[in-house]
Order: sequence, then C-alpha cells, then structure tokens
Amino acid sequence: MDRRSFLKKASAVSLALTAGDFAMANEKQDSQRYNIIYIMADDLGSKEVGCYGSKEMNTPFIDELAKGGTFFHTAYTVPVCVPSRVLVMSGRYATRTGYYNMGERPGGPRAVEPPLNSIESEPSFGKLLQDMGYKTALAGKWQLQGPTSRWIPKAGYDEYCVWRGAGLREGYGSPQVNPGGRIGPQGSRYFHPVIEQNGQYIETKPDDYGPDIYCNFLIDFMKKHKDEPFLLYYPMCLPHTPLGPTPDHPDLPVKADIGLLKYKVKYMDKLVGRIVRAVDELGLREKTVIIFGSDNGTEWRGKNTPTERGARVPLVANCPGLIKAQGGIDALTDYSDLLPTFVDIAGGKLPEEYEFDGKSLAPVLTGKTKHHREWIFSYLGHYRVLRTADYLLEMECDEYRGDFYYCRGKRNFSEYENVTDSDESRHIKARKEFDKILEDLPAPELTDEQKIWLIRYLERYNPHFDDYKKTYPQKLRDNPALEGSTMP
Repeated sequence: MDRRSFLKKASAVSLALTAGDFAMANEKQDSQRYNIIYIMADDLGSKEVGCYGSKEMNTPFIDELAKGGTFFHTAYTVPVCVPSRVLVMSGRYATRTGYYNMGERPGGPRAVEPPLNSIESEPSFGKLLQDMGYKTALAGKWQLQGPTSRWIPKAGYDEYCVWRGAGLREGYGSPQVNPGGRIGPQGSRYFHPVIEQNGQYIETKPDDYGPDIYCNFLIDFMKKHKDEPFLLYYPMCLPHTPLGPTPDHPDLPVKADIGLLKYKVKYMDKLVGRIVRAVDELGLREKTVIIFGSDNGTEWRGKNTPTERGARVPLVANCPGLIKAQGGIDALTDYSDLLPTFVDIAGGKLPEEYEFDGKSLAPVLTGKTKHHREWIFSYLGHYRVLRTADYLLEMECDEYRGDFYYCRGKRNFSEYENVTDSDESRHIKARKEFDKILEDLPAPELTDEQKIWLIRYLERYNPHFDDYKKTYPQKLRDNPALEGSTMP
C-alpha cells in the first residue's frame, strides 16, 4: 500500500472510530457541542515545560492540564515559525503546500508564487469550523500573510486581535503608529505594542503588555459566545525573543541571555492559567477541549535546525468531559494531525477536495487506543527529519544521508545510539525502510548557493547549541558537494 492510500485509509478509520462520540454533537443544540481552544507558544521546545521534565522552567498551569489530560512525549512540527503555522493551519506537509521554509528562504516559496498565498490555496481549521457553525476568534501572532484585515477573516475568523510588528524590528516600548498610519520602525510585540483588532489599530500605552491584551480579548470573546460553540486560536507572542521584562518582573534587562527565558515562560504559563480559569468560571470546562503546543523548538536550543531538538515540541490536551486523564503517552504525532482532530471533535468530516497528511488524535485522546501512527515527519529547506518509535533520521538531504539513530523506544536524545555507519542487519533494514518512506516525501531542489546559505545560517543561528555545532556543520563542510564553497 502506498503512502497516500495508507493515509486515506488511516483517516477513514480514525473518523469511524470516533463517529459515535462526535457525530451526535453536530445534531445537538449548539450549546451542547464541544468548544475548542488551541494555544500555541512561540519558540518553546518540550524541554522548557515542567511535565516534560524541565527543572529550570516553572509551568504549573500547563503541568496541571497535562496531569488531568493527555500529553505526547514525542510530537513534531517544523523547526521554524511560518512553515509550522502553515502545517498547523492546513494539516498538510510542505510536499503539498510548498512551505519547506520561510518565504524567500531556500526551500520556501517565492513571493511571486501562488503557494505563498496559503490562505486561499490551502484548507484552514478556522474556515472548516466556521462553516460548521462555530464562532471563531484569533489573537496573538498571526505571521502568515497580510494585510491582516483581509486575510485573517478569509482564514475563517469572525474576530481577531493581533500584533502587527512581524517583519519589523522587535523592540520594547516603541511608538505605536506613525502619523501616516504605518507601523513604526520598532513594532513591539511586548510593551507598548502595535496591535490591530478587527481591522483597526488600537491605542496602546507604554505600560500596556501585548500578551495581556490578546488574552483579555479571547476571554471577552468567550463570555460573549458562551452559549454557542466556539473556536479560539491563540498563537502567543511569548516566549519569543527579545528576552526582557514582563509585568511580573518589570526591572529585567532587555538582553540576549538564555537565563532570562524562564521569566517569559513563567508569564506564558500564567496566561494559560487565566484562559483555563475563565473557562471554569463560565461553567464550560466539561465541554471545552484545551490544547497547548508550540510552533517550533526553543531559540538557541534547537529552533531553525532540522533535528529532533528543533522539531520536537510540547502537545498537551485536556477536557474533563472527553479526554482521558492518562498523562504522558508514547504515541507518535506531528502537527499535521491537529486539523483532523479539531474537525473530528467538532463532529465534522474532512473535505474531499484536499489530501491531508494528518489523522485525528481523538481515538488516542479518549483512550480508545494507545497507537496512532507509524512515523512522523519534519523538514526545513531540503533537509528532512523522520522518526519512528525505534529510529530517528536527522539532517537527511541530497548531499548528505543524514545521521541515523537507534532510539529503542526512548524519548531522550542522550539515550539514542548513533547507528549511521552500523553494519548490523536490523539497522540496515530499518534505514532502507526509511528511504522507502522518504520516496513519497520529496524535498525541494536547491542550488549550490542556496545549500551553502543554509549551512551558514544554521551554524550562525545557534552559536550556543553545542550538540548541533559540533556534529552537523563539520560533516556538511566535508561533503564533496560543497567543495570550493566559501564556508566561514
């Protein structure tokens, strides 16, 4: 059975398994249907969350969701934000969307290409749930395409409140809007932010903190629509750089110091707690599915690297009336599964005009099964990352076969065994199986100049990421395909 046939069959099986749970919801009154809240942190790897073993970060509210629900030990997305957001929105890999990288970067779509218009060319969980009668709202960091006043409603959102500084210098305490109505040169994502709400810029003051404004907006939306099914999409600005002060720690310096990350993470967790508390106070807890995740790994600790450290992110799901309290589980998932899951929970079916790469997590979340899928996938430019329960392939590309690890069912990279050059028959067989899977997951063709640019970028972006710096760039430098390049 080829990959596409497998995915179609898997999706059909998933929907059949959960039809009894969710199909009836569509026939019931709106007030009885499950609400969905998806909170997505910005630059947060799984190692920065308490329930995933972090001793450095304080995340009690997220940990409580995990304890009372389900969280996935191994969930993958794309190691950088825009391709990750397209994957989340559409449920489709870059092999279909063209978003192997940020726009205009090697492997990413060019601005003149139709794939860059992801809102009209791709499905969206916002559009699908809106069509099913859900009231929909988005707040935080959009960063897909603009102008927001045109594209966010087209993506399926009735209301929105978003930061408009993406692509500009991300400063603190910057002017809001210049007299000509354009965003100022330092569109701040944190204090004194530049914010657009439902097509209009809103006035902010120097002490206003953007993440608080987005959280307040979503809580107000919930209150207005508490008697109707709603979808809240909360792509947070936290804890992305610049690192610095929060309302709870106003005297911190604005400094590129990883030691300051814990303050941003703590405030991010506090806002998750505010959302959960608001759901409780509205009496909606039993019928509201809350999912917490992230767009990619932590900056300086894996982001922008086609490795498990860049792709592995937290994924926590909680709903006392639906999701089983089973804590951490080993079922593999990647973020192509989110759209099918949201549609399934809402009682709908996937549109037939698209081929989706994900399948609904509902059978796993409800405890009907512990197994979800055989492999998960990530990518960046022409690099590919593939994972099964027992093996991991990182940094695979046309000029380098990548590093191959025997994971033995483990979830901690330090416990893996590098079997790239092993002559054991079981490892050789496993690698051949990976190659067969990758045949249906093509990478974009890059020029030598683009490949060299990517290697330089990967090295310079994470100067403190020792595991990466010591292992991958040297091997790629030594590859004959890059002979004669002007590598630093």
